Amino acid sequence: MSQHLVVIPDMTLLQAQQIVQAFGKTVTDLAGVIADENRLPFPKAVIKQATLMVLPFTPSDEARRALKNCYLLLADFQRGLGDQVIHALPAGETPSRTTQQIAAVAAHMEKWLPWSRRCTAEMQELLRELRDAGFRD
Repeated sequence: MSQHLVVIPDMTLLQAQQIVQAFGKTVTDLAGVIADENRLPFPKAVIKQATLMVLPFTPSDEARRALKNCYLLLADFQRGLGDQVIHALPAGETPSRTTQQIAAVAAHMEKWLPWSRRCTAEMQELLRELRDAGFRD
């Protein structure tokens, strides 16, 4: 396990479960967007540690899969976005045929793409962390 994951040496399983639950609520509330990491209920390192602590005690395969997926969703929280959130497409819009609407979607995608790349790179690191901790094939 990476040394940056060990941030609270005396974290109890109950505390870890509460941290994971708080993160789960945040993920639900902000599903499908890239948001600033200041929207997380705890620092990323604390959420990582709590998740890795709770995983071995998670009884069902389905619940473990969901918890690992939540771990990967930490990548959707990036430093530097402030109060804004970035959707894959502007909220409530679908690609359409008018030139003006296509231009608006293209402008949005230009803004979204660099953040998406950062999220993808971090998700790859999170996958490595899960594998290194023995929780991913």
